[in-house]
Amino acid sequence: AGIVDESRLPAKPDGVDQAQWVLTCTVAERVGGLQQLPSVLSGGGIEPWRQLLETDSPWSVPLPGGLEGVTSFQKLLVMKIFRPEKLIECISEFIADYLGREFIEQPPLDLNVVFKDATWQTPLIFVLSPGVDPTNQLMALSDAKGIAFQSIALGQGQSPHAVRLIDQGVTEGQWVLLEI
Repeated sequence: AGIVDESRLPAKPDGVDQAQWVLTCTVAERVGGLQQLPSVLSGGGIEPWRQLLETDSPWSVPLPGGLEGVTSFQKLLVMKIFRPEKLIECISEFIADYLGREFIEQPPLDLNVVFKDATWQTPLIFVLSPGVDPTNQLMALSDAKGIAFQSIALGQGQSPHAVRLIDQGVTEGQWVLLEI
């Protein structure tokens, strides 16, 4: 048995799967301001929801059936029910609405600013996402600062070479980029 007694739920309207209906009824029961959600779905069916269900940007679509006045957080709950694959994007828009876009947009990395915090005892460590490569920026900064730059891709058998480059970097004041 689940945590919700599904036998006590109202009849599920056509076009809504069982998991969505259970979540709809649970949210309606437990979240103020969304009590009418099951009746809105039952009364008008899924057709008034079609735009929300089919758009690439569900956050920008007004909720149908008298739900236009719900809070942004309540709208997030509705997105969780009907567009779970878009929930992360909707959360980002929620944050942007309340705190500002600067809280969801990654500013470009300014290595000149980051460089001021680095010392021989405090190296720069980059944890990168796919498609991001600061190598060219690092090479340009090392040229601008007049600092020698070495790079090595770590792989099988490269550890001794990497250790040698690090030792050389420490003794000669060079930069070493270890790529994993």
